[in-house]
Amino acid sequence: RERERETQRHQRQNLMGQMGLLSHVYEAVYIFNSATIEQLRGAISESLKSTPSYALVEESSTLFQRPPAEKHGIQLAYVDHKVEHAELTVTGTHTTGMFKFVDDLAFTFAEKDQKVHVKTLSVSRVGMGDFYQNQRNIDSIMAQVAKSHPFETVQVIQN
Repeated sequence: RERERETQRHQRQNLMGQMGLLSHVYEAVYIFNSATIEQLRGAISESLKSTPSYALVEESSTLFQRPPAEKHGIQLAYVDHKVEHAELTVTGTHTTGMFKFVDDLAFTFAEKDQKVHVKTLSVSRVGMGDFYQNQRNIDSIMAQVAKSHPFETVQVIQN
């Protein structure tokens, strides 16, 4: 009987994960071969300023403060390296319509192999699941950017 309950619990967790209920982080890398870092920085900043429910945030030290900081701070949110605030060249927020939940957004830029890599990150401030809202946050901004600067590929790192 105990084993059956444990199996059911794992099945519920798997289903909730598939539904986006257990994820509060979305991270992806967009690769551009015909745009500069400055062009992309400008396009992302403009998209954050002009898209309803999004905001460009100049002072990034107030973002990514989800407790506990040692588990959810921006320095640890990226899978493959520790990020310092100075690297975050564009930061912003998204506020949901109904419940006014706030998600923090970060965009970092690097040149590799004559291409610009834009590492994107969206993290929910509260809760353990977001029904894929963090992915929609990034997709929305990057769709605006792609109108003037099409990307070559996107690689999802964590969802």
